[in-house]
Amino acid sequence: MTVDGDRVFAVGGGSLYAIDASSGEALWSYAPDGDPRIAGGSSTLPIATRNHLLLGSRYGDNGRIRAVEKATGELAWSVELSEETAYSPFVVGDHLYAFAFDRAGDDGTLYSLH
Repeated sequence: MTVDGDRVFAVGGGSLYAIDASSGEALWSYAPDGDPRIAGGSSTLPIATRNHLLLGSRYGDNGRIRAVEKATGELAWSVELSEETAYSPFVVGDHLYAFAFDRAGDDGTLYSLH
C-alpha cells in the first residue's frame, strides 16, 4: 500500500486500486491486459511520483515497468525488461532505476531508465 496525499494506492489480484483516504471510496482501478501481472508485496509497492505510479511486475514472459496516471488510472507508458520479474522501481534525482531477475537464476540486472 502507498499513501500519497488524500489517496491510498493498493495492489491486489493483479490490479492497482486508488482509494479516497477519507471516505474509503474506490476512485479507479487499473489491470494490465495479459502478462506480466502487476506485483504487489513488500518489495513491489507502487512508487508515487508527481503524476504517476510506478509499478513492477510478477513473473511472466518478460518483466515490465509501468507508469500509471495517478489522476485517472490510465497507463502512461511501459518498458519491457529481459528478465521475468521486476521489483518496485525507484527514483534517484531524475533517474529511474529498476531491479529485475529470472526465477531460475541467481543473477539479476539493475536497469537505469532515464
